[in-house]
Parts: sequence; structure tokens; C-alpha cells
Amino acid sequence: MDTSCRTRRDLPTGRAAYERPRLRARHSGAVASVTLNGDGTQILSAGADTTVRVWDLATGLLLRVFRGHREGVLTAAFGRGG
Repeated sequence: MDTSCRTRRDLPTGRAAYERPRLRARHSGAVASVTLNGDGTQILSAGADTTVRVWDLATGLLLRVFRGHREGVLTAAFGRGG
């Protein structure tokens, strides 16, 4: 989950530097898929821990957890409305 980068300027040098957003919670098992929403503000992750999680990309905060699957979730997708 921690492989995306965003650009910022390093003030002392003026060169571009890269920051990785840090997610503030984690799946308790392997992550099977990761999907970015249409406007690039949220991440949806599906995991072996039987949950689907929605994350805020800018802050890394966990927004929602979908529970109730009987087995690990292999994939998940945002609907047309986000």
C-alpha cells in the first residue's frame, strides 16, 4: 500500500522531492488488490483478512471498513459515483 509517491519541492535545494503517503492502519493479512478512485483522493484495498478498506490518500487515514466476507477478498472497485 505504501508505493505511491507525490511530489513536493525541497525548500533548501529547490529540487523535487518525493513523499510517500503513510497509511495509519493496516490489514491484518495480505493485501490482494488496491484501486484508486476516479478523482485520485481515495484508495480501496481488498485483503486476505476478509475486509475491504477505504483510505484518504492525502492523509493516510482509514475512512471505512467493510466487513462480513467469509473468505479473503481478492478484488474491489469503486462504483461510478466514487
